[in-house]
Amino acid sequence: MLEKNILLSGIRAHVSYREGNGKPVCFFHGGGESKATWEKVVELLPTKNPTFAIDARGHGQSERSPSGSYDLPSMINDASEFLKFIGEELIIVGHSMGATAAFFAAAENPQLVSGIYLEDNTPLFELEIAPSESSAVQGTKTIGAVAKQSVLKGEDAAELATKIGDLGRPNRKMKNNFPSWYLEAWAAELLQLDPRFTETFFEHLPITNDLPAALKRLSCPIHLIYGEKGLVKNAHIEQMQALYSNFSAELIVGARHNVHTFHTHEFVKGLESFIHRCG
Repeated sequence: MLEKNILLSGIRAHVSYREGNGKPVCFFHGGGESKATWEKVVELLPTKNPTFAIDARGHGQSERSPSGSYDLPSMINDASEFLKFIGEELIIVGHSMGATAAFFAAAENPQLVSGIYLEDNTPLFELEIAPSESSAVQGTKTIGAVAKQSVLKGEDAAELATKIGDLGRPNRKMKNNFPSWYLEAWAAELLQLDPRFTETFFEHLPITNDLPAALKRLSCPIHLIYGEKGLVKNAHIEQMQALYSNFSAELIVGARHNVHTFHTHEFVKGLESFIHRCG
């Protein structure tokens, strides 16, 4: 993979890319992660399309927000600027926060997007969520606070991974649900994360974007791949199907929120098929 820095909305953003033929495939990661999360997917993807993976502001090797505050509208604007930077018809792949940011960016630039591949999230999560009542949000904020203390103490990824592994109720510790290699890889991403992200991002939810209006601007296929134990509710799928005729969904049995991490081959198989579908 090649690396470069680009300017998006005045923020220096770090991008990994692979040259190829066909429509570019652009990857947007979830909150608290980085573009590194897509490396295995890109490696296994058999199509020869160009690929781009970007670190969101405050994540990975990208610059931190000058204001010290993070919100989804800023992420959407950055994603929109990234699509314009590429400047040709492309296919979007987005996970979690990255799914919603990339979706609304696509709606702002429909002429640049020929397909949207969402992972374990639809915009309905951020449109409806009450952060104080969401166990997923509260858990992320707790992990963010632990990571901040690790940064202040100068701890490494292995030390932070041990602390994350000990979080949770006695019978549901993180280390009992996730392998050590994943916890350490995630810890490395958290050590790069601006601690203010988990302190501020969720305070700006729910968002007020107009989903029906956004969908009316789109005509490309939208496919959702989601985990049985993830964030997506059946009601969200039914709403998306009612609002958009070119929407499809695939359930991965046994999967959690990070389908691409723990069910990589199924994720890649679905993505390969979607790329062919989008031409």
